[in-house]
Amino acid sequence: MVNLSVGICDDDPKCHRKIMEICEKHFADNGIACEIFSYYSGEEVINEHDSHIDLLFLDVEMEGIDGLRVMHKAEEMQNIHSIVFVSAHSEAVWDSFGYKTRGFLQKPVDEKKICKCLDQAYERKKNDSFIDFPNYNGSIFYKKSDIVYVKSDSNYAILYLGNNEKIITCTLKECEKKTWWNALFEGSQVIYRKS
Repeated sequence: MVNLSVGICDDDPKCHRKIMEICEKHFADNGIACEIFSYYSGEEVINEHDSHIDLLFLDVEMEGIDGLRVMHKAEEMQNIHSIVFVSAHSEAVWDSFGYKTRGFLQKPVDEKKICKCLDQAYERKKNDSFIDFPNYNGSIFYKKSDIVYVKSDSNYAILYLGNNEKIITCTLKECEKKTWWNALFEGSQVIYRKS
């Protein structure tokens, strides 16, 4: 069984509680194992290094570090996988784009939209897998969800994993013939670029 971990970061206790209640009900109704983490400030999120968060519901406007700054920090954090912004300020949607951003929900929150985000995160995690890539020492494993994009580089290919990059010892043309190549792109947002 897949265990989904959800973070809620909102300094408005009423909205925070509403999102939590929707999550708890949705998980209970669907028999999904879950863990929910509560944060009431951006500082709490960026100081979180122990808990893995598959989906973070993140308010845009908060005291101290706002949600947009949290997003930029979270893009460097391996323990936060994806973000859905929740805000009363619809104009903030244009600033919320990042490679971990999966959506933007308008306050007051809509139960169906929250549930749709939860279902999508659950499906992503359920379909996530480790892929065996060739490297100098034989092979190395990376989770599909950790890979942002693959880029061609002469006789090699480079995997971009957030703020890290790893060289794999085959060209993109050789990669395309491997059985794991289609699995890498199936159900994910991984892209590849040819130089």
